[in-house]
Amino acid sequence: MKKRELRSGYTTGACAAAAAKAAAQLLAVAYHATPLPTPPGKVSISFPDGSRADFTIHASGYRRPDKTAFAAVIKDAGDDPDVTNGAEIVAEAIITRKYLPSALVIKGGKGVGTVTKPGLAIPVGEPAINPVPRKMIADAISEAFSGTPFRSSDLAVEITISVTNGELLAKKTLNERLGIIGGLSILGTTGIVRPLSSEAWTATIASSMDVAKAMGQTEIVLSAGRTSEKAHMKKYSLPEESYVMMGDYLEFSLREAAARRFSNIYLCAQWAKMLKIAMATPQTHVRHGAIDLGKTVDFLNGIGVRVPKAAEFNTAREIFDYLIANPADLQEALIKVCNAAKSYASDIADPVNLSAVLVAYDGEQLKHRPLTVRGPLQPPLNLFNFLFYCLGSSSHFLYGLFLGCLRNLHNFLHNLLHNLLSIFNGSSCLLRDCLFSGLCNILRLFNDFLLSGLNGLNDFLDNLFCYCHYATSMIIDKF
Repeated sequence: MKKRELRSGYTTGACAAAAAKAAAQLLAVAYHATPLPTPPGKVSISFPDGSRADFTIHASGYRRPDKTAFAAVIKDAGDDPDVTNGAEIVAEAIITRKYLPSALVIKGGKGVGTVTKPGLAIPVGEPAINPVPRKMIADAISEAFSGTPFRSSDLAVEITISVTNGELLAKKTLNERLGIIGGLSILGTTGIVRPLSSEAWTATIASSMDVAKAMGQTEIVLSAGRTSEKAHMKKYSLPEESYVMMGDYLEFSLREAAARRFSNIYLCAQWAKMLKIAMATPQTHVRHGAIDLGKTVDFLNGIGVRVPKAAEFNTAREIFDYLIANPADLQEALIKVCNAAKSYASDIADPVNLSAVLVAYDGEQLKHRPLTVRGPLQPPLNLFNFLFYCLGSSSHFLYGLFLGCLRNLHNFLHNLLHNLLSIFNGSSCLLRDCLFSGLCNILRLFNDFLLSGLNGLNDFLDNLFCYCHYATSMIIDKF
C-alpha cells in the first residue's frame, strides 16, 4: 500500500498577512463608499519566494462606530502537529492620521505576545511579530490598497494582529522561556509549514541561545527532554535562560552553542539518549533508527562496561535495569558511558568545556562527568553563601521589575507623543514626520541607555554572586 504524502500548511505569519489583506480591502472600500463593502470570501497573498496562495476568510466585517474593518483566517498547519493548528488569526484595520514616517503601523493585539528579553529578531517591548511576517503583511496591505482612491500622503493604516485564545496556546510553547509574554509569536520565514520538519524546533533552539547570550549567560544546558531538564534545574538552579531544550537535535545544538562561545555546556539526558550520544549518534530520534541492542552491548563491553552478550535485551531500559541490579559495578559503568558521551560531544563543540549529566528515569541525577563543576552548585549552609544567594536572587528580581517599569514608561511616552503630535494636524506632513522621528529617536536612545545599564548591573551582580559563592565554598572545603 502506497504511503500517503504528508500535506503542507501555512505559518501564523502567512495567515496574519491574509487576514490583514482582507481587512484592508474592506477598509479601502468603506473609507470612500457609503454602502458597506461585501466581505471577501478568499484572498490571495504572495510568499517570500514569489509564489502565491489563496486563503479562505473565516469571518470579516466593518464596524461603523469605530470605523474598523476586521477579518479572520483559521490556521491550517497541514499534517504538522503544530499547537497553533486551527487557531483563529484576526486582523483589524483602521485609518489614522500619519504620525510615523511609514504609512503602515503593525501592532499586536490580544493573544500575541510581547518581547521582554533581548536577543530575538524583534526589539524588547515590541509585539512578537517576526520580520518576515511583517514584510508579508506590508506587501499584502500594499496589494489591498492598489487601485483604490486611498492616498497615504497624510494618512496611515494601522493593523492589529490578534490570536483567539493565544494566551492559553502560548502555555504549550517555549515562548515564556524566550521572554515572549502574553501570547503566541507570529512566525514564519517562508510562509509554508513543512510537516514534521526540523525548522521550527531548530529555530527555537537558536533563539533560546540568542536570548541566553543577550542576557549575559555564559553557561548553557542542553537537555534531551523536560524530565532531564527539571532534574538539572533542581540540583544546580542556573538562570532560566540557560536551559535549552535540544530534544533530538544533538549535533545542531552543540554546534550552535559552540558558535556562540558559551564557556560551559552541560549535556543532560536520560539513559537511552545518553547511550545513543555515547555511541556517536548525531540525531537521537527513534525515526532516524532504533537503537541496535546487539551493537549497544558490544559498545558497552568495548568501553569496559560488563554486560553479558548472551542475555536477550529488548530495550535500552532493560540494559539499564541490569546495571542497577549489579550495584558493585554501577558507578563505574555510568561514568564510562558519560565519558564516552562527553568525548563525542566535545569533538563537535570543541574547544568548549563540556559536562555530561545522566538523569535516572525517576528524575534524579545519577552521574555527572566531570564530577566537580564550576558554577552555582548547592552550597554548604553558611551565612556568607546565604547572603550571596540573596544578592543574586535580588538582582534578577530587580532587573525584571525595572525592565517592566521601563516598558510601561516607553509605551506611555510613545502614546503621549502620538497624542501631542495629533495637535499639529494643520501643520505640514513633513514637519510632523520630522518632529515625531526626532522625538522617537530620543526615546529609543533613552530606552537603550537604561536597558544597557540594567543589563550591566545584572551581569555585575551575577558575577559577584558566582565568584563569592565559589570562593566561600573553597574556603569551607579546606576547613
